Parts: sequence; C-alpha cells; structure tokens
Amino acid sequence: MTRFAILILLISAAANAAGVLLQGTPKVVLGDVLDVDGKRVRLIGIDAPERRQKCRAASGRESDCGHIAVTALMDLTAGVAVRCELTDQIVDDLPVAICKAGGYDLSEGMVHAGWALASPGNQTIYSKI
Repeated sequence: MTRFAILILLISAAANAAGVLLQGTPKVVLGDVLDVDGKRVRLIGIDAPERRQKCRAASGRESDCGHIAVTALMDLTAGVAVRCELTDQIVDDLPVAICKAGGYDLSEGMVHAGWALASPGNQTIYSKI
C-alpha cells in the first residue's frame, strides 16, 4: 500500500472517530500520551518532553524532564477516571483527544504545571497559559 493510501486511511479513520468518548482508568505512557479504555491517545494542543529527554535549568542543573512530565501527568490522573473525547486530528500516528480527569483539562494542567508547552505553531487556548 502506498504512503498516500495509508494517509487517506488515517485521515478517514480520524474523521470517523471524532466525538467518540473514551472513559476509564488511564495508563500514562508519556507526558502527553495516555492509554484510556484500551486506546492510546495524544493530549490535544500540547507537547511534553519525550522519555529520557534532559533539560537544563538556568543554574546548570540537568533534570530528566521526560520522566518528570510522566510523573506530573500521573499525579493529575491519580485515583480519578479520565474521559477523553476524540478529535479528527492525528499526531505522530495517534488520535488526538481532549482529556479530562474529574472535569479538569489535562492539557491545561500540564502546561500550567510547566511540564508541557502549547504545541508549536498551533494557536490554542493552551498557548495563553
């Protein structure tokens, strides 16, 4: 199958998935990726450090930002059922979703806590935090 055909299939699948609700206890995969109700989703509008990504503070101290971002998302979802609404977007081969834990927007929480940035080149409500 050609790359173009695969792209068309992905776009078609995303359009059909828009509005689908996933609910349940999440498994945090990355600082911006969750497994919910048997489906892996990317949080909308944000970009978190990748696993094992290092960050350097102004003081020169280096931290494992990827691990800290995962831990931050685990804290936001601890003991709470998560509800994700799929959008029609696909990023890095994953469906994008608006996810909330106890009504709290997880993308907003990650940006507010400083462990994710609003997606580059994408003006969203998260770029104003």
